[in-house]
Amino acid sequence: MRKVLELMHTDLCGKTTPEGINGELYAKLLTDDYSGAIWVSCMSQKSEVPKSTRNIVLADQKLTGKKVVTIRTDGGKEFTMANAKKFLDENCTVLDEIPPYFIQSNGRAE
Repeated sequence: MRKVLELMHTDLCGKTTPEGINGELYAKLLTDDYSGAIWVSCMSQKSEVPKSTRNIVLADQKLTGKKVVTIRTDGGKEFTMANAKKFLDENCTVLDEIPPYFIQSNGRAE
């Protein structure tokens, strides 16, 4: 049986119109598979995804005392950036990429 933060589903939505009050064009969702808790982060550029994910993961781990083991994504390119891979490696977090538009595997985030 899964535990809190063991598996996190993520998806990036956007480019949205109209943009947010501060120019946000994208929304990233992180969903805990066990509890169903959802975190939303709004950003103006896709390049902000790794930093946003890092901040949420570190805050959640500190709050719960649990470790994020796996992050499941739909294969979007937001986790191919070097700084995203570096954080995942440093945190010993596995990136589970599923085929794009295959919502049966990433349903919690879709």
